[in-house]
Amino acid sequence: MTAPAIGNLPPPDIFPSIYAVRYPADEKELRSELRSRGYDAIVLEIGKDRTCLFRLMQWIRQRCPSTPLIAFGDTADVALAVKVMQAGACDFIPAPFAKEKIIHAVSKAIENRSLKNERDYLRRSQDVIYNFQDIIAETPVMKEIIGNLEKFAMNESLILMTGETGTGKSFLAGTLHFNSLRRHCPFIIINCANISETLLESELFGHEKGAFTGADRQRIGRFEQAKGGTVFLDEIGEMSLSLQAKLLRVLDNKKFERVGGSETIDADVRFIAATNRNLEQCIREGKFREDLYYRLQILSVRLPSLRERRVCILPLACYLLKNISRNLKKDISAFSPKVLKKIQSYSWPGNISAEA
Repeated sequence: MTAPAIGNLPPPDIFPSIYAVRYPADEKELRSELRSRGYDAIVLEIGKDRTCLFRLMQWIRQRCPSTPLIAFGDTADVALAVKVMQAGACDFIPAPFAKEKIIHAVSKAIENRSLKNERDYLRRSQDVIYNFQDIIAETPVMKEIIGNLEKFAMNESLILMTGETGTGKSFLAGTLHFNSLRRHCPFIIINCANISETLLESELFGHEKGAFTGADRQRIGRFEQAKGGTVFLDEIGEMSLSLQAKLLRVLDNKKFERVGGSETIDADVRFIAATNRNLEQCIREGKFREDLYYRLQILSVRLPSLRERRVCILPLACYLLKNISRNLKKDISAFSPKVLKKIQSYSWPGNISAEA
């Protein structure tokens, strides 16, 4: 764990051995540190230059929105302490700076962040249990796919999932994330088909104030929001060629800039992409970049339609019946023979809905 600090904090040896403490010499060095690596906590001194302090705090909150920020200072100004907390600090430590007080504040801030991540994870997973073992896979092909995805979950490589609408690409992307080492960080879903080209660039990369008409404030993009987590690019085949080129640079360099900005930001995320299009056909038609296609295909999975895994239909239907009965608070234990016949004879052109 690390806790960079500016000011007259006690020496690093007051901290438990689990902490690796850095003391940047000035604001410039601190900004450089935060651009190059992540930290578990940031401790700032309240000096005489309050304008500089709040400007720096605003930059830190934009740059590291999930990192706990602790302020300390030799001041009895309660109004200032409140203003510092309103600016984004999670705690304020007044003088005297006892060793135990600082250790407690840093430890508490890190623990609270961990609890928040865990709470967010539980909220996301309470309705859908992302467990590979619970996925209904009765055919040899589907069993092999689930086995491969379970291995891919612990891999940091790009994954491209293809298949018809409703074959479970979004659900499986979530399963991959919540079984990966990034499970306690954000899982960001971006549907490239639902956002116009002009808005999608800002959505992905963010923008600076004044970057274009209507940009009245800075916006943090989805790539930046997903720091440490996973970005799921759904329907990537709908993305324009110009945006494909910019995405390729992010995938290659793990860096990007906000629209209208010059600051290079690290993309500490894992990417999963999905499409229901035939990307090879799109390449032949000049609608998809060949270099991006091969970059995405480091790990690839084609999900079969329900028509190709008909033995899974009845187990899926029974699973959904059980869920619906529970939600409706009704005891419906089975399908009638007539309904079963229709379920098994239907062609299921839409496969499984997102709600299922």
